[in-house]
Amino acid sequence: MFVEHRPKWRSIVTVIALSAIVAAALLLLLTGEKFEAIIPLFSKFTAISLVAGLMFFAITEKAWRWTWVRNWCRWLTATPDLNGRWVGNYVSSFDKQSRPTALEVTQSLLTLQCVDFGRDTIGHSYVARLLSDIDDHDFVLVYFFHSKRDHMTSIPGDEHEGMMWLRYIEGHPNRLEGWYVNDRDPPRRGDIKLQWESNTRLRKLCSETSVAS
Repeated sequence: MFVEHRPKWRSIVTVIALSAIVAAALLLLLTGEKFEAIIPLFSKFTAISLVAGLMFFAITEKAWRWTWVRNWCRWLTATPDLNGRWVGNYVSSFDKQSRPTALEVTQSLLTLQCVDFGRDTIGHSYVARLLSDIDDHDFVLVYFFHSKRDHMTSIPGDEHEGMMWLRYIEGHPNRLEGWYVNDRDPPRRGDIKLQWESNTRLRKLCSETSVAS
């Protein structure tokens, strides 16, 4: 069973609080004040809040992605890094044909956005969530998207809504595999396989890519 994956806020807040305490101690040493002066120092100096704010920004935007943090500090964050470009193919129930696709993910600990590209279509997520099991070992990327052709067309169903369900598989390279559904007429379902390509987002399909089974 999967539930919505949430950052380990208790650990993150603990790190930020400890950083603020260290900053306060340094202020005491630099200013020569006694420990009893710690409360006035909090109101007098903005360094404490600045350190806490910078730590929060660093953790939620950058530090959670660092390899050593992810390998040695799972108590701080277990969130998989999906940032970058994923390429592969999908097979639609419409005609059983395999077609190339690309998915580009922009992610922080607080935000998640997905854009997928087909040969002549582009889909933007308007709700994206990362799900996990109770132990934070298995993860699923789920998002709802609005898709349309990248040029004007009058073909019915070219502009449609859909949902993507992709299981994260750690490896070399990392993979996303799953399925999608949409509300075209008739509704279609498809299987999709992607593998991580790079951190560079190209904002287009670019090539005919295939992912081995």
